[in-house]
Amino acid sequence: MQSVLIQMNDAGWNLRLESSNCKVACLPVGLLKKIVVLYLRGRQNGAKVLKKENATRNVLNSSLSASPPKESEANVSDNIAKDNQQLLGEAPNQQKKTEINILQDTYVINGTTDLEGDAEIKLFMVETQNGISALNIIHMQFRDNTWIDIIVNSEYELDINAQNPLLIEKNYLFQLQLCCEDQAYCTCPDKLKKIIWRREENVCLNEIALKRKPPPYRPELGYVMVDHTCNSKCEELVPILYLQLIPIASAVPDEFELSILSSKKVKDLSDAVYTVNPMYYIEVCYGELKWQARRRYNDFARLHYGLYSEMKIVLPTFPPKTWLRNVDEDFVQDRKVALNDYLQRIVSMPDVIESVSFLSFVGALSTTWFEHNRLSGVARDTIHIRILNHVVDAGDIILFRSKNAVSSVQRTITGAEWDHVGMIIEVPNSRQRYQILEATGDGVTLYPLIPRLLAYFPCFTSYMALRKLRIPPTMERFELRDRLLEFSQRVEGKPYIMTIGKLVNQEESNAKLSGFFCSELIAAALKYVGLMHTDLASSCFWPGCFSTGGQVDKELNYRGAYYEPETIIDCRVLEVSMTNRSRFRGTIFTSTKN
Repeated sequence: MQSVLIQMNDAGWNLRLESSNCKVACLPVGLLKKIVVLYLRGRQNGAKVLKKENATRNVLNSSLSASPPKESEANVSDNIAKDNQQLLGEAPNQQKKTEINILQDTYVINGTTDLEGDAEIKLFMVETQNGISALNIIHMQFRDNTWIDIIVNSEYELDINAQNPLLIEKNYLFQLQLCCEDQAYCTCPDKLKKIIWRREENVCLNEIALKRKPPPYRPELGYVMVDHTCNSKCEELVPILYLQLIPIASAVPDEFELSILSSKKVKDLSDAVYTVNPMYYIEVCYGELKWQARRRYNDFARLHYGLYSEMKIVLPTFPPKTWLRNVDEDFVQDRKVALNDYLQRIVSMPDVIESVSFLSFVGALSTTWFEHNRLSGVARDTIHIRILNHVVDAGDIILFRSKNAVSSVQRTITGAEWDHVGMIIEVPNSRQRYQILEATGDGVTLYPLIPRLLAYFPCFTSYMALRKLRIPPTMERFELRDRLLEFSQRVEGKPYIMTIGKLVNQEESNAKLSGFFCSELIAAALKYVGLMHTDLASSCFWPGCFSTGGQVDKELNYRGAYYEPETIIDCRVLEVSMTNRSRFRGTIFTSTKN
């Protein structure tokens, strides 16, 4: 589109930007805003005068791809003066003093458009002796020596003192009239508008102007998706785009923008590939906020069925699950495209972005407490992982409910809720004061607590719980901490050992602490500090024995100690808290006066 009309209702003015050698809508939005600010600055503060030989030689050039013709200074000045006289309706022989005032600024294009590199913008304002502006040309020079000239016209007299141009650049956003109104050929709704946030200002205006009709609701079919993009017919009937400057304070986001950026294979804690189902990295934008969410295929599936359960509506077709695992790169790419298309369709549906399932999926809402109650059927208190270091102490245990098939079989055999357990050890003079002692396939290890739990979540565990240890009055807490640290130093690095002989032997056979499985290790730690009978085999205890009311609780009661009931650990660090807020890019203002 060759012309763009920019309005600012607060100040009661509008500007028309036109070009003969470029479609104005092909320029980045931020560049258009810079043009407006330069124009208003020139009108408000007066322009900076440069030598005519340096400032006017390329004003009348209209070629985008070629360098401007070289003319003598006298010829260029005479041509501008004649054009000025024609615009003002003056006779050629009238002697009027013509001043060429120049305001210069620089706009940096970061590569999101075809016009990559620095864009040097010069504002030429040809003024007559009486101060009436007759010709306003924006002349832009790019790094590859291409040129664009844009003429700026004001359809109403500007109140140049009404707004500070630099405040407009900082505190105002563009709002685009998206559609060609209610023409019969177009599927776009009347007066559809879109706020252009700062994070989008390096995008070309015509890309933002692509229009999409919200899906109509049909009782028999539900929401039917219909996409529409402007074509040459739209441009013929609507040759101009309308932009409006609105204050940031009044710009309220009303939609999410989602796009899958990439996919990556999920690896387990030993850096081996855990599953063939990749992790999808989703970019989420809401107003000026932008963040990333990592989701697997099962998370998408839960979103789909959660939306249906909440809203009882007909949803777009969800990419089906394959029963045979497929690691082919083409299959992964095709699924990524299908999931991205699914997101684009649901995000435009009414009320979807307000649903609990959707907000949880994009990382704007935590539903850990509800999900745990649904999975376990037990209402428990919840504590967030960010404050876990402030409430734990040496001897507390962490219980795990894992997602893998082997753990599921173990829970079925033992009839337990839990399949793995670790103990918190306090390590003085360490950057990570609290660490978790556990026995896994890597042997007996001591890891920093918070990073380890975050590594387990969400791919490897359904949920985790904390049980705090209460010691008898006859025992000092510092003694417990020292003994547990001593125990951890003795067993760290020992191998993971689980044998049939261990499981059936009721007498202690591991007095030398030669190797452990997970629950055996924690039972041995409790025996080492004197909270359990030493003659009872540590290998008799399974992870389920550490649940509330289990065998471990009974053993601890004999010594006057006990574990508090399970508190679910909310490891969900909401992705919205990791947003990168778009920042105002300051003006690089350079000018000279001769």
